Amino acid sequence: MDIRVLARYSRRIEHVMDGTLEWEMNHGINALVENQEWELMSVMILTASEVPARRMAERLAQHEQYLHLILPACFRRQIRKPQIIDGGAMRRPVFRDLDALDIDQEEGIPEHIRQDAEEMSDAVGRSRMGALQRELQEDNDGIRDWIITALGEKLMQSADAVNALVLVACCSMFEDSRRMAALKIANHAPTVRRMVGAGRASELVQISQASGMESVAINISRALSDLIPKLVEEGNTRVLRFIADNHPEAAIKQAASEGLPPEQA
Repeated sequence: MDIRVLARYSRRIEHVMDGTLEWEMNHGINALVENQEWELMSVMILTASEVPARRMAERLAQHEQYLHLILPACFRRQIRKPQIIDGGAMRRPVFRDLDALDIDQEEGIPEHIRQDAEEMSDAVGRSRMGALQRELQEDNDGIRDWIITALGEKLMQSADAVNALVLVACCSMFEDSRRMAALKIANHAPTVRRMVGAGRASELVQISQASGMESVAINISRALSDLIPKLVEEGNTRVLRFIADNHPEAAIKQAASEGLPPEQA
Protein backbone atom coordinates (compact mmCIF):
# COMPACT_ATOMS: atom_id res chain seq x y z
CA MET A 1 0.00 0.00 0.00
CA ASP A 2 1.25 3.46 -0.90
CA ILE A 3 2.04 5.17 2.41
CA ARG A 4 0.85 8.47 0.95
CA VAL A 5 -2.69 7.12 1.11
CA LEU A 6 -2.52 7.29 4.90
CA ALA A 7 -1.57 10.95 4.78
CA ARG A 8 -4.40 11.66 2.36
CA TYR A 9 -7.01 10.27 4.76
CA SER A 10 -5.32 11.12 8.05
CA ARG A 11 -8.15 13.32 9.33
CA ARG A 12 -10.89 10.89 8.40
CA ILE A 13 -9.25 7.69 9.62
CA GLU A 14 -9.63 8.66 13.28
CA HIS A 15 -13.38 9.24 12.92
CA VAL A 16 -13.85 6.02 10.99
CA MET A 17 -11.84 3.83 13.36
CA ASP A 18 -13.56 5.10 16.49
CA GLY A 19 -17.08 5.16 15.06
CA THR A 20 -18.41 7.43 17.82
CA LEU A 21 -19.78 10.10 15.48
CA GLU A 22 -21.86 8.21 12.95
CA TRP A 23 -22.01 11.03 10.41
CA GLU A 24 -18.24 11.45 10.43
CA MET A 25 -17.76 7.69 10.24
CA ASN A 26 -20.11 7.27 7.28
CA HIS A 27 -18.60 10.27 5.52
CA GLY A 28 -15.12 8.80 5.89
CA ILE A 29 -16.15 5.33 4.71
CA ASN A 30 -17.98 6.82 1.72
CA ALA A 31 -14.84 8.70 0.75
CA LEU A 32 -12.77 5.50 0.93
CA VAL A 33 -15.31 3.64 -1.21
CA GLU A 34 -15.61 6.45 -3.73
CA ASN A 35 -11.85 6.41 -4.26
CA GLN A 36 -11.69 2.59 -4.19
CA GLU A 37 -9.25 2.47 -1.30
CA TRP A 38 -9.97 -1.22 -0.79
CA GLU A 39 -6.57 -2.14 0.58
CA LEU A 40 -6.66 0.61 3.20
CA MET A 41 -10.14 -0.46 4.27
CA SER A 42 -8.94 -4.04 4.64
CA VAL A 43 -6.14 -2.92 6.97
CA MET A 44 -8.43 -0.61 8.96
CA ILE A 45 -10.90 -3.43 9.64
CA LEU A 46 -8.18 -5.24 11.59
CA THR A 47 -8.34 -2.85 14.56
CA ALA A 48 -11.44 -0.69 14.03
CA SER A 49 -14.30 -0.73 16.51
CA GLU A 50 -17.01 -3.26 15.73
CA VAL A 51 -19.50 -0.89 14.07
CA PRO A 52 -17.12 0.73 11.56
CA ALA A 53 -15.40 -2.61 10.96
CA ARG A 54 -18.71 -4.19 10.00
CA ARG A 55 -19.65 -1.22 7.81
CA MET A 56 -16.36 -1.42 5.92
CA ALA A 57 -16.64 -5.19 5.54
CA GLU A 58 -20.16 -4.77 4.17
CA ARG A 59 -19.00 -2.19 1.65
CA LEU A 60 -16.15 -4.41 0.49
CA ALA A 61 -18.60 -7.27 0.01
CA GLN A 62 -21.09 -5.05 -1.81
CA HIS A 63 -18.38 -4.07 -4.29
CA GLU A 64 -17.25 -7.71 -4.66
CA GLN A 65 -13.84 -7.01 -3.18
CA TYR A 66 -13.73 -10.46 -1.64
CA LEU A 67 -9.96 -10.84 -1.70
CA HIS A 68 -9.63 -7.76 0.49
CA LEU A 69 -11.70 -9.51 3.15
CA ILE A 70 -9.04 -12.20 3.60
CA LEU A 71 -6.78 -10.15 5.86
CA PRO A 72 -9.39 -9.30 8.53
CA ALA A 73 -10.90 -12.80 8.33
CA CYS A 74 -7.46 -14.23 9.14
CA PHE A 75 -6.06 -11.75 11.65
CA ARG A 76 -8.71 -9.50 13.21
CA ARG A 77 -8.81 -9.88 16.99
CA GLN A 78 -11.88 -9.48 19.14
CA ILE A 79 -12.05 -5.94 20.51
CA ARG A 80 -12.32 -6.25 24.28
CA LYS A 81 -12.59 -3.76 27.08
CA PRO A 82 -9.31 -3.38 28.97
CA GLN A 83 -9.14 -5.24 32.25
CA ILE A 84 -7.37 -3.98 35.34
CA ILE A 85 -5.27 -6.76 36.77
CA ASP A 86 -4.00 -6.47 40.33
CA GLY A 87 -0.53 -7.91 40.38
CA GLY A 88 -0.44 -7.93 44.17
CA ALA A 89 2.91 -8.65 45.68
CA MET A 90 4.52 -9.24 42.30
CA ARG A 91 4.58 -5.46 41.80
CA ARG A 92 6.84 -4.99 44.79
CA PRO A 93 10.52 -4.36 44.10
CA VAL A 94 11.65 -7.06 46.52
CA PHE A 95 10.97 -9.64 43.79
CA ARG A 96 13.62 -9.91 41.11
CA ASP A 97 12.68 -10.09 37.44
CA LEU A 98 13.88 -13.54 36.50
CA ASP A 99 13.29 -12.90 32.81
CA ALA A 100 15.60 -9.90 32.94
CA LEU A 101 18.23 -11.73 34.93
CA ASP A 102 21.26 -12.90 32.98
CA ILE A 103 22.08 -16.05 34.89
CA ASP A 104 25.46 -16.49 33.23
CA GLN A 105 26.58 -13.05 34.39
CA GLU A 106 25.54 -13.52 38.01
CA GLU A 107 28.55 -14.48 40.07
CA GLY A 108 28.34 -16.28 43.35
CA ILE A 109 24.92 -17.81 42.75
CA PRO A 110 24.80 -21.38 44.04
CA GLU A 111 24.17 -23.99 41.38
CA HIS A 112 20.86 -25.14 42.85
CA ILE A 113 19.59 -21.55 42.91
CA ARG A 114 20.74 -21.06 39.33
CA GLN A 115 18.92 -24.23 38.27
CA ASP A 116 15.74 -23.20 40.09
CA ALA A 117 15.82 -19.81 38.38
CA GLU A 118 16.17 -21.41 34.96
CA GLU A 119 13.29 -23.78 35.66
CA MET A 120 11.12 -20.88 36.83
CA SER A 121 11.98 -18.92 33.70
CA ASP A 122 11.03 -21.89 31.51
CA ALA A 123 7.78 -22.29 33.44
CA VAL A 124 6.94 -18.63 32.90
CA GLY A 125 7.53 -19.02 29.17
CA ARG A 126 5.26 -22.06 28.99
CA SER A 127 2.61 -20.25 31.01
CA ARG A 128 2.67 -17.27 28.66
CA MET A 129 2.37 -19.50 25.61
CA GLY A 130 -0.52 -21.38 27.19
CA ALA A 131 -2.27 -18.12 28.03
CA LEU A 132 -1.86 -16.92 24.44
CA GLN A 133 -3.30 -20.16 23.06
CA ARG A 134 -6.27 -19.96 25.43
CA GLU A 135 -6.85 -16.35 24.44
CA LEU A 136 -6.89 -17.26 20.74
CA GLN A 137 -9.33 -20.10 21.41
CA GLU A 138 -11.66 -17.74 23.28
CA ASP A 139 -11.41 -14.97 20.67
CA ASN A 140 -14.93 -14.84 19.22
CA ASP A 141 -14.94 -11.89 16.86
CA GLY A 142 -18.25 -11.29 15.11
CA ILE A 143 -16.65 -9.52 12.16
CA ARG A 144 -14.61 -12.60 11.21
CA ASP A 145 -17.75 -14.72 11.36
CA TRP A 146 -19.70 -12.21 9.28
CA ILE A 147 -17.00 -12.14 6.60
CA ILE A 148 -16.83 -15.93 6.34
CA THR A 149 -20.62 -16.17 6.13
CA ALA A 150 -20.73 -13.47 3.45
CA LEU A 151 -18.07 -15.25 1.41
CA GLY A 152 -19.91 -18.55 1.76
CA GLU A 153 -23.01 -17.00 0.23
CA LYS A 154 -21.04 -16.10 -2.91
CA LEU A 155 -19.41 -19.45 -3.62
CA MET A 156 -21.55 -20.08 -6.70
CA GLN A 157 -21.13 -16.59 -8.14
CA SER A 158 -17.50 -15.68 -7.53
CA ALA A 159 -14.17 -17.46 -7.92
CA ASP A 160 -12.64 -14.75 -5.73
CA ALA A 161 -15.00 -15.70 -2.90
CA VAL A 162 -13.90 -19.34 -3.23
CA ASN A 163 -10.23 -18.39 -3.21
CA ALA A 164 -10.77 -16.10 -0.23
CA LEU A 165 -12.43 -18.86 1.80
CA VAL A 166 -9.70 -21.33 0.88
CA LEU A 167 -7.04 -18.95 2.15
CA VAL A 168 -8.96 -18.28 5.37
CA ALA A 169 -9.35 -22.02 5.94
CA CYS A 170 -5.63 -22.54 5.41
CA CYS A 171 -4.11 -19.39 6.90
CA SER A 172 -6.30 -17.91 9.64
CA MET A 173 -4.60 -17.68 13.03
CA PHE A 174 -7.90 -18.65 14.69
CA GLU A 175 -8.97 -22.29 14.77
CA ASP A 176 -12.68 -21.46 14.80
CA SER A 177 -12.31 -19.30 11.68
CA ARG A 178 -10.32 -21.98 9.87
CA ARG A 179 -12.96 -24.57 10.73
CA MET A 180 -15.86 -22.32 9.77
CA ALA A 181 -14.34 -21.43 6.39
CA ALA A 182 -13.42 -25.06 5.72
CA LEU A 183 -16.95 -26.25 6.42
CA LYS A 184 -18.42 -23.61 4.12
CA ILE A 185 -16.41 -25.10 1.26
CA ALA A 186 -16.66 -28.76 2.25
CA ASN A 187 -20.45 -28.59 2.56
CA HIS A 188 -20.81 -26.95 -0.86
CA ALA A 189 -20.61 -29.86 -3.30
CA PRO A 190 -20.41 -27.77 -6.51
CA THR A 191 -17.38 -25.91 -5.16
CA VAL A 192 -15.66 -29.15 -4.17
CA ARG A 193 -16.29 -30.57 -7.64
CA ARG A 194 -14.89 -27.45 -9.30
CA MET A 195 -11.79 -27.59 -7.13
CA VAL A 196 -11.28 -31.26 -8.00
CA GLY A 197 -11.68 -30.44 -11.69
CA ALA A 198 -9.10 -27.67 -11.33
CA GLY A 199 -6.63 -30.07 -9.72
CA ARG A 200 -6.66 -28.32 -6.34
CA ALA A 201 -6.26 -31.56 -4.44
CA SER A 202 -3.71 -30.34 -1.90
CA GLU A 203 -5.94 -27.43 -0.91
CA LEU A 204 -8.87 -29.79 -0.40
CA VAL A 205 -6.72 -31.87 1.94
CA GLN A 206 -5.92 -28.73 3.94
CA ILE A 207 -9.61 -27.87 4.05
CA SER A 208 -10.39 -31.33 5.39
CA GLN A 209 -7.75 -30.97 8.09
CA ALA A 210 -9.01 -27.51 9.04
CA SER A 211 -12.56 -28.82 9.44
CA GLY A 212 -11.45 -31.42 11.97
CA MET A 213 -14.33 -33.69 10.96
CA GLU A 214 -14.09 -37.31 9.87
CA SER A 215 -17.17 -36.99 7.65
CA VAL A 216 -15.52 -34.16 5.71
CA ALA A 217 -12.37 -36.25 5.23
CA ILE A 218 -14.45 -39.13 3.87
CA ASN A 219 -16.41 -36.93 1.46
CA ILE A 220 -13.32 -35.17 0.16
CA SER A 221 -11.41 -38.43 -0.25
CA ARG A 222 -14.33 -39.71 -2.31
CA ALA A 223 -14.27 -36.59 -4.47
CA LEU A 224 -10.52 -36.98 -5.02
CA SER A 225 -10.59 -40.68 -5.91
CA ASP A 226 -10.90 -40.02 -9.66
CA LEU A 227 -7.59 -38.14 -9.52
CA ILE A 228 -5.57 -41.12 -8.28
CA PRO A 229 -3.86 -41.86 -11.66
CA LYS A 230 -2.87 -38.21 -12.01
CA LEU A 231 -1.70 -38.03 -8.39
CA VAL A 232 0.45 -41.13 -8.91
CA GLU A 233 1.95 -39.59 -12.04
CA GLU A 234 2.70 -36.36 -10.18
CA GLY A 235 4.06 -38.20 -7.15
CA ASN A 236 1.66 -36.39 -4.83
CA THR A 237 2.16 -38.68 -1.86
CA ARG A 238 0.41 -36.37 0.58
CA VAL A 239 -2.95 -36.56 -1.19
CA LEU A 240 -2.55 -40.26 -1.97
CA ARG A 241 -1.92 -40.94 1.71
CA PHE A 242 -4.99 -38.86 2.58
CA ILE A 243 -7.17 -40.93 0.23
CA ALA A 244 -5.71 -44.20 1.49
CA ASP A 245 -6.38 -43.20 5.09
CA ASN A 246 -9.90 -41.83 4.66
CA HIS A 247 -11.69 -43.42 1.70
CA PRO A 248 -14.32 -45.92 2.87
CA GLU A 249 -13.90 -48.36 -0.06
CA ALA A 250 -11.15 -50.96 0.20
CA ALA A 251 -10.43 -50.99 -3.55
CA ILE A 252 -9.86 -47.23 -3.65
CA LYS A 253 -7.73 -47.35 -0.51
CA GLN A 254 -5.59 -50.04 -2.13
CA ALA A 255 -5.25 -48.10 -5.39
CA ALA A 256 -4.08 -45.03 -3.49
CA SER A 257 -1.68 -47.07 -1.35
CA GLU A 258 -0.14 -48.69 -4.42
CA GLY A 259 0.78 -45.25 -5.69
CA LEU A 260 2.85 -44.54 -2.59
CA PRO A 261 6.57 -45.31 -2.33
CA PRO A 262 7.21 -48.69 -0.65
CA GLU A 263 8.45 -47.06 2.55
CA GLN A 264 5.19 -45.06 2.87
CA ALA A 265 2.71 -47.71 1.77
